[in-house]
Amino acid sequence: MIERQYDLFEIIPGGRPRWIGAAAGLEHARRRVKDLAYAAPGIDYFVVEFRSRTVVAVASRSRISGRPATEPRRALQAGSPSSS
Repeated sequence: MIERQYDLFEIIPGGRPRWIGAAAGLEHARRRVKDLAYAAPGIDYFVVEFRSRTVVAVASRSRISGRPATEPRRALQAGSPSSS
């Protein structure tokens, strides 16, 4: 069985999403953004299912510090993901 593909994004200053990679399988994608969020407090990450473009997971340590996380759906609507 072929696993679904997921795109991984971080939210850069200004609230725009930036594509940071892809992962095969939801558990792998979740683990990657969770690890990234743990290593970089204050940066919000999210996972988007490739075909439907639906946000399926969010990872952020910023909620622990009391800073509200950027809403991934709002970030995706703010513009197309930048490539750099």
